[in-house]
Amino acid sequence: MALVVNTAIVLNDGAVITENAGAASQTIALDADQKTVIVIDNTSDATNALTATFAAGDGLNAGIGDVVEVIAVSKSAVFQFDSSRIGTDGVVTLTLATSGTVGNSKVVVITV
Repeated sequence: MALVVNTAIVLNDGAVITENAGAASQTIALDADQKTVIVIDNTSDATNALTATFAAGDGLNAGIGDVVEVIAVSKSAVFQFDSSRIGTDGVVTLTLATSGTVGNSKVVVITV
């Protein structure tokens, strides 16, 4: 399982983002003291939708269940999670599925 590289941005500033190639299963480290936005880009696959699933984990809001979003061809999706979605290990597990090539997608994690 690949660990996604986060891009940290200082308030009132900018940063060059790190685009991570999509993988069937990957983990995203989250910090309960930071705001985190996750962008999944499916614009490089011109023929296949992409299903993104964030596992519920074992945080306070685990009972809400998995977060599942189908990202249409040539579209992107944005996700934001608060600290109650973080598991006791401090990570969220993301799985990507498509009938095409998962590696064509990009995952960007931005923390502030």
